[in-house]
Amino acid sequence: MMVHYYAQLKNNMVRELRVVADAVLQTEHGLDQSLGAELLASLYGGEPTDYVPSATSGDSRHIARIGFTYDKEKAAFIPPKPYDSWILDEETFLWAAPVPMPGDGDYTWNEGTQSWDPVSEA
Repeated sequence: MMVHYYAQLKNNMVRELRVVADAVLQTEHGLDQSLGAELLASLYGGEPTDYVPSATSGDSRHIARIGFTYDKEKAAFIPPKPYDSWILDEETFLWAAPVPMPGDGDYTWNEGTQSWDPVSEA
C-alpha cells in the first residue's frame, strides 16, 4: 500500500506529519491531493489549506519536517535558520554560511567571529 505524507501547518509552521493511503486519493482521473487535505481537516480540524503534501525524497524544498516553515509563494518547506548570519539559498531552500566551509577537515561555525573553527579531536 502506498502512502502520501502531508504537513499539518499552524501559522505556516509544520507541526505534524500526517499519512493518507493512496486509495483515499484515487479518482477516475488519477490522484487528487486535495482529497487528502480535506480528509485530514475533517479528522484533525482546521481547513484543508492547513495540510500540504510533502515529498519523501528528491528536491529538498518539497520535503517537510516538523519545525520547518512553509512558504506558500515559493511552495517550499524551509528548515529553521541555524545562525542569524546564514543566508537562504533560493535554489535549494537550505541555509548557507556567509563564508564557505573549508574542505580540508571538520569545522564548526563560529557566529561570533563569522568564521569556521577547526574541530579539535578530544
